[in-house]
Amino acid sequence: MNTEFEIIAALANGKEWATKLVYESNASIVINALKLKGAAQEDAEDIYQEAMLILFNKAQDDAFRFTCKIGTYLYAISNNLWLKRFDKNRRSPILQTDSEQLMVYAESALDSDMEFFAEKEQQFLKLRNAMQQLGDPCAKLLKSFYKKEMTMQEIAHAFGYTNAENAKSQKYKCLARLKKIYSDQ
Repeated sequence: MNTEFEIIAALANGKEWATKLVYESNASIVINALKLKGAAQEDAEDIYQEAMLILFNKAQDDAFRFTCKIGTYLYAISNNLWLKRFDKNRRSPILQTDSEQLMVYAESALDSDMEFFAEKEQQFLKLRNAMQQLGDPCAKLLKSFYKKEMTMQEIAHAFGYTNAENAKSQKYKCLARLKKIYSDQ
């Protein structure tokens, strides 16, 4: 698994896998966020591609210091591009006042969105750390249930429990341990 810094370095070196990984990992999230802000599908896709180009160019710059998640960066750039495009499309002085108010609102919404994503990122990192501290048997069991969506019967078979009720009991114990580790951090 590559770190954000390794991916940025790969982007800077023009590695196709890095571009594809970044594009596919973030496209739907950013495009849907732009659509929620009023962008048409085609506009949202164009803006996202512009943001990818900006990221690629920034990655080439030795002076560029990457301080956030790639997805957060692409979201912020895309949102700023959308706001600029929205601002350019203002046509009449009557709309200008409303547009200016909308821009102030949009900028405050961006700030709150960024705070929201930063908070979610912190919670995710905390959960990932708790999962690592949890240990292998419990972590695998919880991933099998929540991520792979295996049934209790499938988990019982895969983990060697005598029946689904025993697997369910173990899942409950693992979940309780995870919650304790998470809350103690």
